[in-house]
Amino acid sequence: MTPSARRSEGGPAALLLRLAVVVLCAGGALRARTWTHADGRTVEAELAGTDGESATLRLPDGRTSVVKLAALSSGDVDFARAWLAEHPPGGVTGFEGAWPEFSLLPEAVVVEKVAEDVQGRRCVYRSRHFEFTSPVPLRAPLSTHWARVFEGTHEFARLLPLNHRSTAAGAGRIAVRFFDRTEDYVAAGGMEGTVGVCRWHRGETEILVSLKELGGGQLGKDGVLDSTDADFHALAHETTHALMDETVKQAAWYTEGSAEYVASTRCRGGKFEIARNKSALAADLAAFSLGGRGPGLGREIKMPHLQVFMAMGMGEFMKNARLNYGAACLLTLYFYHLDGRGDAARMKDYLRLLQEEEDEPVAREKLLGGRSWAQLETEFAAALWKAGVKIDFKP
Repeated sequence: MTPSARRSEGGPAALLLRLAVVVLCAGGALRARTWTHADGRTVEAELAGTDGESATLRLPDGRTSVVKLAALSSGDVDFARAWLAEHPPGGVTGFEGAWPEFSLLPEAVVVEKVAEDVQGRRCVYRSRHFEFTSPVPLRAPLSTHWARVFEGTHEFARLLPLNHRSTAAGAGRIAVRFFDRTEDYVAAGGMEGTVGVCRWHRGETEILVSLKELGGGQLGKDGVLDSTDADFHALAHETTHALMDETVKQAAWYTEGSAEYVASTRCRGGKFEIARNKSALAADLAAFSLGGRGPGLGREIKMPHLQVFMAMGMGEFMKNARLNYGAACLLTLYFYHLDGRGDAARMKDYLRLLQEEEDEPVAREKLLGGRSWAQLETEFAAALWKAGVKIDFKP
């Protein structure tokens, strides 16, 4: 499970001016260069993102800071705007973009207070892509703390070249409902003892969150719930569900495996280390490592044969949730990074057909790619063995 990221301290105050909202678009490799202030001062940094008004720079020590383009040289402005033309904020990467090396949680998030009816137990807040409803007021440190997780996961999904159409500009805000009473949370569709769930009902998607489960329900002196790996993992997982097209939520293994892929990606200093997944995610899933991240599947995993596993309905899947969530994530990892040329080509073909409303069993043939089920199992097991995990199939 991923540790909650900490806010950066920022760069040199004399050079860098912060904005309230930062648009971070991290698709593609960063390029280090010299940035020149209007008065001639310079700084070596990489461009992490721009919204056309300001630039987010990553300094050599890993910190990020924001500077208004108007305070930079004309050459810097041209460079930033050229980058923006290649990486439009809110744009959908489709299926053709490069797999991102990383994704950033926004350092600054504006949470707008829409309404606070304390007696009526209806308080409403908004961030860029989410609308939060709570029966109790949410202090600014608390709401912005968790909004970073929601917004950061949104950016992660947007950058993946899997045609997440719900992350396109103008797609509308996703509803998040907080509950302070377990009975209300369960009545709305949550599960007792869980941090959150994603609920789909009559074409509407919403994320339900239990305030009693977040951080164990303990507020710190600054009004922020104590952060836990489990909380970060759960919210990233459920947000990924909310961002998935309805058309692709047909196979239990991919519905849960793709959400676990995002939630299990290591996040340090506000940075999802996506490039690391290809070589290290399997080991993370196998062990309780780095403060408890990972389901602890072990280095030898016994799972159902793929023909059975990939056709499993959600009810059957949930009967052995701990194993199946981890195995589904490993299978997602395989189709994203280890299958064929490692370019997720078969997965993209699968998703393309589903988004064209093809039946899932038909689309599933694209994942086989002309192989028999036995051949797919052999190749899957061989790829995971190289990653340090032994797969045994059972009837």
